[in-house]
Amino acid sequence: MSDSPSTAERTDKCQACKRLMPHRGTCPTCGWQRGKVTTPTWLPDGSYVYNKAEETSGKRLLGGLCSTAGGLLLLLFGAFTAGGGLIFFGLLCLAAGVTSLTVTRMGRLWDGLQAEERAAAWPGILVGWLPAAAVVAFIGLMAQL
Repeated sequence: MSDSPSTAERTDKCQACKRLMPHRGTCPTCGWQRGKVTTPTWLPDGSYVYNKAEETSGKRLLGGLCSTAGGLLLLLFGAFTAGGGLIFFGLLCLAAGVTSLTVTRMGRLWDGLQAEERAAAWPGILVGWLPAAAVVAFIGLMAQL
């Protein structure tokens, strides 16, 4: 059996009050949740209150979706042309994109992720942005002709 605790038993540091909180829950001390960006507001008496706003998700969602769609297209193109390298690279891109979307909960979560979760999400985001940047560069080059 594994010595690592299950997700239900795992605790993390709260991003707002820095106390221990359940891994997938709400902080019992201040009410912070993953997916919320906290900004302190100082009150006249010297105490503070945290304002919680939703994270913005456009860039991470777009990277994960482009990686997943690009991997699927490479996989299909490789299957139809009998290209083993394209099939392999398509599977890698597809796996990276799905992992990125799963870890970031469809791009909605980044600030509340731990270091190992961010490391798992980065390949899908980067692989997704490479084809998107290539398309933008291609369009820019074609516009100059």
